[in-house]
Amino acid sequence: MNKKAFFRVLSFSAVLLGMGILLLAVKITRPTQVSPDGLEVSRFGLGADDFTLKSRYTVVFKLKNVTDHPITFHPQYGVFVGARCDGGNIDFGHRGKGLTLQPGQSVNMKAPNRFDRPGEYSFWPAYHANGHWGPYGWNKITVTIPD
Repeated sequence: MNKKAFFRVLSFSAVLLGMGILLLAVKITRPTQVSPDGLEVSRFGLGADDFTLKSRYTVVFKLKNVTDHPITFHPQYGVFVGARCDGGNIDFGHRGKGLTLQPGQSVNMKAPNRFDRPGEYSFWPAYHANGHWGPYGWNKITVTIPD
């Protein structure tokens, strides 16, 4: 590959990564849904090189305020990936702490992690807003990682 072609590929990859598109071998996605709090989740997916022990994965999603009032996320918890492995809490990726979303505004999540033990993993878009937790297991993705 010549130098010019290399930089085109590199630039295109950077644009895709900036858009939050996963360039991984395996991707599981869920459809757009609206929580009881008026947060619409879209582009929710789990991507990984493979689903094996010690492999890296990334969870992505977008939450949009589809109500006619502001939604404020808790200053300690914000928006995060709700996650469990065999029932044990492994939540991660906390961001948007204290953020207030006006109607029509969004927050994006892109959080990498690693399958560090075998078991059944579940992931969902999670948040603490306006004084309470989002729905437990909302729109979840579940995968099993073998020994």
